[in-house]
Amino acid sequence: MKHCLISKGYFSIVDGSEEKPEDSAAENAKQAFKKRSEQAFSILVLAVSSEMIYLISECETPNEAWAKLEKHFERDTLSNKIFLKKKFFRSEMNEDESISTHIKKMKEITDSLAAIKAPISEEDQAITLLGSLPSKYDSLVTVLEAKGELKLDEIKQALINEEQKRKPGITCTSNYNSDRALYVKAERVCFVCGGRGHYKAECPNNKKREVASAAHICSNCTSTTDIDDADCEEEPGF
Repeated sequence: MKHCLISKGYFSIVDGSEEKPEDSAAENAKQAFKKRSEQAFSILVLAVSSEMIYLISECETPNEAWAKLEKHFERDTLSNKIFLKKKFFRSEMNEDESISTHIKKMKEITDSLAAIKAPISEEDQAITLLGSLPSKYDSLVTVLEAKGELKLDEIKQALINEEQKRKPGITCTSNYNSDRALYVKAERVCFVCGGRGHYKAECPNNKKREVASAAHICSNCTSTTDIDDADCEEEPGF
């Protein structure tokens, strides 16, 4: 609302920094101020819901109306700060709630606290957000906490991405997952040949060994015989 009034050039009247001209001032100056004051008041009234209009129904100036609204919605009192801080630090995300909705609710509370001069630090916002998540996000929370630096925007984006991956029919094609898959494959160690990039079952040397153990190629008769064939003159030990 403040920025709406600023964009139209009326906020100086609303906050009282632009004062009404003296009675001795020129008539055109008084009329100009009156017109601007009426326009500012009209913008305020049209922005207030019908349920809350009673708050300013008896006000005669936009400055008076603004003060009433500010007093009602941004009460700068200790009890209000305690209430909002409890609400924020005790926030919990419901199982059927979306990450975006949960983040929005927490953001609204921090904005309200900032408005009454009781801001929450970015680190506390990040820690509280992670602590408010259900158990299904435990693995991601562990990864994010292990980074050592909790940046609120990065955490929010990571949570939104994780939620998208969990939706049915969504296939993750991120570079991270692709690179991770290649890394894991490259780190495979074969127990047969000692090489990397494959397991024992995939080892070509292992397949050759299986063939060699099932049959023996006799160099004398050039025929395939069982390894226990007594007629084969070639000594075993190949």
